[in-house]
Amino acid sequence: MTRSEMLSNFVIGGFGAVGQGIWLAHTLDSYPFKILNSPPGQFYSSVGFVLAFASPLLSLLALRIFRAMRAPFVTAVPVVACPLIFFALFRVLFTLSGYHYVSTDSDLIASKAIEAGFVQEVLWLTLSGCAIGITCGVATRLVFGELSRETV
Repeated sequence: MTRSEMLSNFVIGGFGAVGQGIWLAHTLDSYPFKILNSPPGQFYSSVGFVLAFASPLLSLLALRIFRAMRAPFVTAVPVVACPLIFFALFRVLFTLSGYHYVSTDSDLIASKAIEAGFVQEVLWLTLSGCAIGITCGVATRLVFGELSRETV
């Protein structure tokens, strides 16, 4: 893989990862999470804001680590890693925060249902990111294959 092709994969995957990070941060800042009392909606909003920056950066680091993958799959690395990293860090921060679901003024069923919806969104973003990332990787490979044939 040429340097310019790797840079293209990095930019395309990074763009998708940033979009996923913003999407998930917006989800944590949206209505269902705002009605929760323990932890309060402000906790979800601030965690989402921090993770919107951290998870795309870590997913690009994952792309750097797995850059030796076959060409069509390289672009999918950050868009598969970003939602999974976001959710893993979300669970770590939730655990370290000291908040518990069961308290006198919280509804355990609502909290679990809202979090289950968030998990489904993370999985949906991971699977769609994989499909779109592989498609973009194939397109990038075709473009750079055509460019290399034209220069010869």
